[in-house]
Formats: sequence, C-alpha cells, structure tokens
Amino acid sequence: MKKIIGISALLLYGASATYASLIPIGAVPSGGSGLGAVSTVLTFTSPGSTSSETGCVGAGSGGTVVTGSTKCPSGFVGGNEQAVNNVFSTASAGFTNFNNLQLIFNASEPGNAAAQGITLNNLALTIYSSSGTLLQTHTLASPYVIADAFQGVGNAGFGFVLDSGQASTANALLTGGAVLYIGAAANATEATGGLETIFVRTTTPTTSAVPEPVSLSLVAGGLLALGLLRKRLPTWQ
Repeated sequence: MKKIIGISALLLYGASATYASLIPIGAVPSGGSGLGAVSTVLTFTSPGSTSSETGCVGAGSGGTVVTGSTKCPSGFVGGNEQAVNNVFSTASAGFTNFNNLQLIFNASEPGNAAAQGITLNNLALTIYSSSGTLLQTHTLASPYVIADAFQGVGNAGFGFVLDSGQASTANALLTGGAVLYIGAAANATEATGGLETIFVRTTTPTTSAVPEPVSLSLVAGGLLALGLLRKRLPTWQ
C-alpha cells in the first residue's frame, strides 16, 4: 500500500505528504566536513543580533536550486539562507535507498561561549520530482536541543535518519528509475550568528560476517585439542 501511495504521488504530482519521521541519532563522526568537502544542501545564519534563524532550499524544474519561502514546506518560512545552497539528485549521487540516507546538521555558535548550544526547532528533508514538485516532507517529531555544538563549521555533526516505515514510503518514489531531488529546511533558536550548515550523505549498513562451516569446524577442533592437552599436563601444587 505504501508503495502504491508513493507511485501515485509521483505520477499525479498531487499534494505533498508530510511525515514526522526524522529520527535524531546524536553526534556522528564528521571530520573533513567543511563546506567544500561534503554535499552541502543548506547554509543559513541568524541575521544581525537576533537569535532565531530559518532557511529553505528546494528544487525547481530540472533540479534548479531555489531558496527562500517559495521552497519552504509547511511550518518553515526561510529568509536567512547564505551563499552555499544546493539540491542533489538521486541519479547524480547514485542514491538508491532512503534507509541509507543521513541528514547532518553542523552548528557554529562562536558567540555562545558558555554552552555553545542551539535548539533545532524543526528540520525537514524534502523530496522533489524532476519538475520541481514537492512530493514528500520528513520532519522532526519534536525540537532537538544541542547542548554543546562546539565551534567552527564542520566540527559538530548531528545526524538524522528516516524511520524505517517512511524510508520505505520514500523508496516507493524511486520505482521505475525516477529522478528525485533532495532539499532541506530548518528553523533554529538560541543561535548567535555563526553559519549553520546541513549536508546529506549515504551510508552502507555493515553486517557481521557469518563464519563458514569449515571455519567453525577448525575452531571446534582447536578447542577440543586444547582440552585434551590440558588433561595430559601434570598438575603442579
């Protein structure tokens, strides 16, 4: 049923679906994640001496990058975007599975020396068709408070992933080799003027290797031999 709904949304370009399905996974390794080293989607900052900031970036027709309110999903207003904003197509990224997608939020709070914190009131992963139609929006279920965001863009990476159910719903949009575009939106408070960035990356889940029967036999044989040898050795008092 989820796949049918996803395909219908892609074919009919009807009203977009919104899901509170982004799951925080906490701080993740993000070394070397400066603006030019990763797939940066959104860059935004608090203007002047304010402590609130909001930004949106999405796809127009053919993957054209569009920022601001015209590409904000419900609940976001945009307007504080900075120079580096992009959308990434599933085709160019070789992206085939939303279960492997991570949205990474990097905070830079140089003026908040005491706690270096920031509150991400909402974050959205947005999915667009090749014509620029918003198909799906995946947001946080509740605000995410970052108690210590460190200093400097790229030094603090906080990961978010889709829950398994809505990853499947998003995957349904990929049926038939459809080209999709990934955008993002964010609202934050307790900001202190640093640049916040959001980038997207994919991961490949790893599974533990299952020992082959021959390997298991060798291990069992070795343990048996050690047991016999121990019985033959004299016991010293």
